[in-house]
This record gives sequence, C-alpha cells and structure tokens, in this order.
Amino acid sequence: MRQAVAEVVQEVAAGQSPQLQQVIAQYLTQIPAAVRRSLRRPADPTGITVPAGLVLEQARDLLPLLPVRLPRLPTG
Repeated sequence: MRQAVAEVVQEVAAGQSPQLQQVIAQYLTQIPAAVRRSLRRPADPTGITVPAGLVLEQARDLLPLLPVRLPRLPTG
C-alpha cells in the first residue's frame, strides 16, 4: 500500500511541496480503512465485501466511501 501511495503522490504531485505531498499521502493511506468502515453491515461486519445493491455509476458515487478529512493527530 505504501509503495502504491508513493507512486501516486509522485505522479499527481511531483511539482508540489513536500508538505503537500505528505498530506496527500496521509489522505490516500486512510482510504482502505474508510471504505471498509463504509461497507460494514450485519451481513459483513468487516466491510470487505461490496453489498449487492451498491451501484457506482459516477465518480461522485464514491464520496460516501472516502475519508471526510485528515486525522486530527499525526501518525506516530
């Protein structure tokens, strides 16, 4: 995951400041856990499967699955 995040950050924010690159990396590393939290339900309390009724037709359909903001406290 960390390698994939590093590659994405280099691709989309190569000319940006290291601080901005770090913020982007922090956000991207939150996505898997946020998606699992969003997909939790009684049939799958771990949130690792997609419900049958979930339809993703447009990019904005992903918004409810994504983290709302960065964590208040830094990692570590």
